Amino acid sequence: MFGVVAGFDPADPLARMSKAAAVSSFGQHFRFGVPPRADLEFFGDQEAARLFGAAVGILEKIGGTPIATSFAPFREAGRLLYDGPWVAERLHATEALLRDDPEAMLSVTRSIIENGSGYSSLDAYRAQYELAALRRAIDNIFASIDLLLLPLQARFMRSPRLPRNRCASTPISAAIPISSTCST
Repeated sequence: MFGVVAGFDPADPLARMSKAAAVSSFGQHFRFGVPPRADLEFFGDQEAARLFGAAVGILEKIGGTPIATSFAPFREAGRLLYDGPWVAERLHATEALLRDDPEAMLSVTRSIIENGSGYSSLDAYRAQYELAALRRAIDNIFASIDLLLLPLQARFMRSPRLPRNRCASTPISAAIPISSTCST
């Protein structure tokens, strides 16, 4: 899956060639970003919290220095994807499916995408400027760290444990990006 997502698709008119350079080694000392405790969400899973703390300890043992790193610009960029005009782009991409077979899509996904019809061109331009500001903030974060450590929700959660409004309480996704994912 990663190979498909990471690769350049010449058939996609919006695809961009990746400019990110692969990092083969950080050397003996590196800096890793860790969001403040208030930004971490484990949904009551104490084992996940413990394992994340252990991962921080492992990185420290191999020469890493933890750097308190705000997760706010990453969260705001994610919010734009689920509660902003980019939903209209996903509506465009799935319009035929929603028209011909709406039940083929999960109801929570369908409800997010159907909201795409409520955005204007002005909303899209405002969001582009907001995303550019977030991109700058994220680039500044990655200028001071070598990687960002985030917890992974590795266990399947039964639906009663999931938040009712998944979009209002989106957990931090799993990732250890080495360079800004918002690079142009």
